[in-house]
Amino acid sequence: MNPIAQRFSEASGVYDAHASVQQQVARVFSAWIAKGWHSEVKPQTFLDLGCGTGYFTRCLQTEFPDASAMACDWAPDMLNVAKQHTGNIAFFQGNAANFTAPTFTDLIASSFCMQWLEDIPTAVLHHLQHCHRLTVALPCNGSFKEWEKAHQTLGCVSGLHPLPDAGELCSKMMSWHAAGLIKRWRYDIRQFTQHHPDGLAFARHLKAIGAGTPRPGHQPVNLKKLMTLLPKPLNTNYEVLFLELDSISTAN
Repeated sequence: MNPIAQRFSEASGVYDAHASVQQQVARVFSAWIAKGWHSEVKPQTFLDLGCGTGYFTRCLQTEFPDASAMACDWAPDMLNVAKQHTGNIAFFQGNAANFTAPTFTDLIASSFCMQWLEDIPTAVLHHLQHCHRLTVALPCNGSFKEWEKAHQTLGCVSGLHPLPDAGELCSKMMSWHAAGLIKRWRYDIRQFTQHHPDGLAFARHLKAIGAGTPRPGHQPVNLKKLMTLLPKPLNTNYEVLFLELDSISTAN
């Protein structure tokens, strides 16, 4: 199993108790998606890509109660938790980079998943071939400013997984639209904050939700020195990009 998927699988039992920001994003993002369908036919089918424990899936069901729902994740234990709490869903185990649903889908939505992929644009193009509309929410470069600043003060790079650049992704979407690869697109950047007593609590939080896998080649920092540079309490910021892309596909 992929080591990142393994970490998330191991965290499945306590994930929901610690993932307050992910849940807040799921609620805001699902409402944002629904507004995007304003004055249009609502989706009859949707796929939650990287569903985790199913919280975002349930948010989508609330927004689109008449839609046939599917969900996939690469972490088997996450899927097991989702199955216990989310009904009327067809579940699949698969990699968000290249998973293909059994049928063409009106809406593919993904929240806090695609930042883990090595090649986000390639994955986006893959999914656009299998849906009418693709929507993605992911934390971007500029998140965790206090944490990153403290590492820079120590002359080192943090072990956090590198996040995509929102500007670069939007520039890519602009070029795709100009080239006729997508019908239309829109985006929004939202700010979210999570409160922690101190830096150590933040580090423990990342481990609890399965997001503690360090970037390749990371050298551990002097944790005691790092903690002295971080404020108490520590308010960690999340800069989250919302993207919505309409496919040029004419499949039914």
